Amino acid sequence: GIPDWAGGTPNPTQSTLGPPRVNNVSASPGSLLLSVSPPFAPEVGDILQYLVSYWENSTGATKLSESKTLFQIGNLKESTLYCFRVQVQLRIYSGQLLEGLPSAPKCHRTALSEATRAGYIVPLFVLALVVANLAAAALLFLWKHHQKIKYWAQPPLEIPSHFKEVPPNWPQLLPLSNSHPAQHSHSALAPLHVGKL
Repeated sequence: GIPDWAGGTPNPTQSTLGPPRVNNVSASPGSLLLSVSPPFAPEVGDILQYLVSYWENSTGATKLSESKTLFQIGNLKESTLYCFRVQVQLRIYSGQLLEGLPSAPKCHRTALSEATRAGYIVPLFVLALVVANLAAAALLFLWKHHQKIKYWAQPPLEIPSHFKEVPPNWPQLLPLSNSHPAQHSHSALAPLHVGKL
């Protein structure tokens, strides 16, 4: 029974129900499937309902009331982030609804439909094909014109700067004379003999 110090009979309307637990959320293109469990073990005859508030970004919340622990939030946009919170409602013997605390907000993104995925895949495939063709054309151009490109790419031919000027402190080179080679000393042109003479 109730202890003497409690001072009276229990009053369910003065009780606070905790928030329900969100066990699982499954996303599909146009809906979210929620699995929840009540904050307490319901007794036979307890009538529980779940009040779901859901919203997209900063729009106002839409409310939905469900009596099952597995339910669907439908008519949603695909690939969109939706947030929701769930609170339990217990119908007590007087017919009054006792509302529990709301769960912490949870956010989930709805999935992409196959048609939308195909709408993304086809242009990406075409773009990849165009890029591959442009790369092949560029390689073919380089292969056909590599000699011209090589010619254009080389620097102009010029005498290096250290050959253009003779420093003033170098000994002067004698100019070559147009004289006959026989007039020069033959010792400079004598063959070198190695071995016995």
